[in-house]
Amino acid sequence: MMLLFMGIAHAVVTNTQVENPGVLIGSWNGSSGTPVGKYYVLTAKHVGGPINDPGCTAALPKGAVFKIGGKHYCIEKRDDHPTADISVLTINKTHNPDGFNSFVGVASSQNKVGDKTITGGFGYGAGQPTPKGYPWHGMYGYERWGENTINAVSSAYITTKFDNAPNESSAALYDSGSTLLTKDDCGNYVAIGVYVSTSSSTGFSAFGDRSYAVNLATHYAWIKSKVPDLESETYPQGDYTKDGFVDIQDFNYVASNFGKTTNVKDFNIVSSFFGKKECK
Repeated sequence: MMLLFMGIAHAVVTNTQVENPGVLIGSWNGSSGTPVGKYYVLTAKHVGGPINDPGCTAALPKGAVFKIGGKHYCIEKRDDHPTADISVLTINKTHNPDGFNSFVGVASSQNKVGDKTITGGFGYGAGQPTPKGYPWHGMYGYERWGENTINAVSSAYITTKFDNAPNESSAALYDSGSTLLTKDDCGNYVAIGVYVSTSSSTGFSAFGDRSYAVNLATHYAWIKSKVPDLESETYPQGDYTKDGFVDIQDFNYVASNFGKTTNVKDFNIVSSFFGKKECK
């Protein structure tokens, strides 16, 4: 049975010496979120949270506050997706005119099973290991990071599985809204999913448990409509199918449209850039 918590943390790890990408995950309403634009935060819709608190200022944070990197940001607006479990928060530019110092792009093309991912959150950490998994332990509200690989992909969700590999992580309580990140070819972090649920029983992450993240590529157009400065990976030259890669599908596209919209020059472009994925 898949469980949905008010907050879910991707924070149970077998080895805490995992890569930390820096100030990319913050806390919101007891859970998590990630800046995806100078004034915008992506989180899970079911996390909720108060907005436009008249008593909130950068100097006196109160109520509707997103916290990241030791700073507080007042939230003046929350846009909820009509069907998917994601929301975009807008910070108050009057109280926080400089916005965020760093933010991530969002994937506009689908990732694949086996791709490596990294994520952080503010939920419970791991207790002492057992033959079957890890009990949740310690205090929530502390930033923790872990890794995994994509186990399954659908238009709705990206799924990861807890296999007890080094540095691997699984979902726990109080980190819904944390983003599932991957790297583009230039080493930049890109958000591919927002964690919203887990198959784990409350208090314990068993080996084989799965965590579920809303597939952001499916909802890229909606996110872009709410985040004007949203970034994504760029398409490489020769990627006629716009799937992020130059592969056999692009040869097929050129062949099927030869003499209409493509020619020999297009075949040469695909040949020159075959296997490439471009990034910013």
